[in-house]
Amino acid sequence: MSKIPLSNDAAEIDHLRRAYTLMFVSYIAAAIIFVYGIRHIYDQQTLLAVILISSALAFLLNIVVFHLTGRIDRACLVQSVLVSMFVLVLVYQGGYHNTALYWVYPFPIIQFALLGARRGALLNLSLTLLLALFLKFPEWTIAKYRPEETSRFISSMLTVICVGWISEYFRARSHHKMTALQRDQQTLAYTDSLTGLLNRRYIDVDLPAQLLDNPDDYFPMTVVMLDIDHFKEVNDSFGHDAGDGVLRAVSQLLRTGTRAEDLVARYGGEEFIFFMPHTQLNDGLKRAESLRQQLAQHAFALGSVARHITASFGVATCHSPSNLKSTIQMADKNLYEAKRAGRNCVR
Repeated sequence: MSKIPLSNDAAEIDHLRRAYTLMFVSYIAAAIIFVYGIRHIYDQQTLLAVILISSALAFLLNIVVFHLTGRIDRACLVQSVLVSMFVLVLVYQGGYHNTALYWVYPFPIIQFALLGARRGALLNLSLTLLLALFLKFPEWTIAKYRPEETSRFISSMLTVICVGWISEYFRARSHHKMTALQRDQQTLAYTDSLTGLLNRRYIDVDLPAQLLDNPDDYFPMTVVMLDIDHFKEVNDSFGHDAGDGVLRAVSQLLRTGTRAEDLVARYGGEEFIFFMPHTQLNDGLKRAESLRQQLAQHAFALGSVARHITASFGVATCHSPSNLKSTIQMADKNLYEAKRAGRNCVR
């Protein structure tokens, strides 16, 4: 319940990397292939022109579907299959004056960028195996390649694949480690060191962005603020270590007394705040009352005796991200109404 829904900037960057690779193949590479296809119509190389133009149109169709659906994984997989088919057909036909082999070298790097290290390696090695069979059995292809040309091509392809795999594998590992480091730093920045709950910084900085990005996950959302009654007397009578123990015990009660999706934070001093997604005001009041009763019934070990400690609660409901600040202010106002009403109550 005090788990931080961390922002995922690293994942967004990786998504953009794949999307830009996909768009490069779909737009830039397709445009180049299309231009060569048109040119070969005038050269009366009909089969080569059909291969180039149809491949370019297939690449463009895939990117259009991606823009309509936003499904990056499917689009990258489809593009990789289209690229592989284009390479196979081009090598089968031979290209312009049997130059098809020269056009194959960039595509393993593209496959790694689209699919990642493991799937990219599987597809690249499978494609290279098929190409090796084409070149091993010349009768399978229209093009006629020289034996010394084919052996050097396969060796070069395997080299490109190995270098591409190493690059993609360690890029991915670096990406995961940086993501983990970012999460650790963000968790540390947004965690109260005494209680282990979220802190005021998270409420002020990160929560508003989370609400804006995913409003359907939160609203309507009830905000509850509570303040431990007469907490100064605990510090004065039993010392600050005892007061810290009370704060940790209250934090644990809030953890166990709220739902997994609720966000619980220490707002400052002896004041706490928690957010209950998809909760209307009446339900929020009932849950706050239940927590008030649990807290009032709990015996805190202070010195050699057990004492009961109470808290006052203020409740308000938020319906949109723009109302978060005013809702917190309303919950705080209701909290002080509870204090003026005699404490140990919910308002």
